[in-house]
Amino acid sequence: MTQSRKQKPTVAQVLKLVDQLTDEEREQVMHKLKAEDFRRDIQKGIDAADRGELKDADEVIARLRKKAQSR
Repeated sequence: MTQSRKQKPTVAQVLKLVDQLTDEEREQVMHKLKAEDFRRDIQKGIDAADRGELKDADEVIARLRKKAQSR
């Protein structure tokens, strides 16, 4: 007995679905993606700290401020 596999959508199909989103839905998706990126970046920092790869706090804060201003 074989199971049917769902095929992954093509880029064109995904873009078509994105075009169908309302502005509010698009904003929600972008917010969630940014939150996921933020969590991933935080985890990278925690992992680096666990390995003893710590950075100077002033340097990190300056870099975060610069990154926030560029957005």
